[in-house]
Amino acid sequence: MKHIYLVIPLVATIAFGGYYAFWNNFRAEPQREKLRRPRIDDTYYLAQYKTRDGAQEAREDIHNGRLILKRGGCAFDPSITEYWAILEERYGVKQDAILGPFTTEAASKYVSSYNKVVWSYLSEQFGITSAQLSEEAQIRYRAKRKAASKPVQRTGADARR
Repeated sequence: MKHIYLVIPLVATIAFGGYYAFWNNFRAEPQREKLRRPRIDDTYYLAQYKTRDGAQEAREDIHNGRLILKRGGCAFDPSITEYWAILEERYGVKQDAILGPFTTEAASKYVSSYNKVVWSYLSEQFGITSAQLSEEAQIRYRAKRKAASKPVQRTGADARR
């Protein structure tokens, strides 16, 4: 058997493997930078809350006629959309999602102090609390789910099938 039949596929496989390894390493470097988890304290966006006073900003917003509640973290309650819908429809309160799943202690304090002032204003003006609103949102969410899960009544030609 001729040796050329063994050498050519072997050289081609080695060349392909070398090129693929080079290409994969070259392409993977930028992706590794994207996947690197940023240090939260270093980001300007969250670091800015160290010097901000949430309570004072809330008072200014209320004085200027803006009712806003700051929202942070990940919401696991499925009725949260109803909660925000009730606040928007009935009381004109907007939501501002400033914190994602990553947060710092300074940002959490800012959100907490801001929302405390807004909730005290809402309880004075409208006589509502967060617990009451949450309970109403749960009821509304369950009613919508129940209505969505009812079977559809077939009429006419569809009923005969």
